[in-house]
Amino acid sequence: MHNDSSQESLIRKLMEEPLENPLVFEHQEYDLAEWDNVPSIVPRYCINLSKQMEALVVHYSNRCEEQSTESLKQELLGNIGAVLDKLDLERADRGKEEFNLQVLIQKEREEQLAFWKELNEKRA
Repeated sequence: MHNDSSQESLIRKLMEEPLENPLVFEHQEYDLAEWDNVPSIVPRYCINLSKQMEALVVHYSNRCEEQSTESLKQELLGNIGAVLDKLDLERADRGKEEFNLQVLIQKEREEQLAFWKELNEKRA
């Protein structure tokens, strides 16, 4: 069993130790005897938290590898480009439709003009 002063110094030492990389989970080595005189809920709770923390660190690391800011930017720009290309095609199609409609209107006008000219020539 630890005396109070050694436990305080141990806690201070542990609190002051910086983590090398908080995004890399490292299992802590310990001697099973260190858990003597500790209620069973404490190790169970600590081990559970350790497992959960490990899972979070692994998940976060995997996500960081999957998508970086640059890859998200490139994906977004690609999507925007695809949408703009589609809009350009739709505009071109509309332009063709409008052109075809104008051609049809022009043909109709020419036919009407020809009809009226012919009618006027017959009257004359």
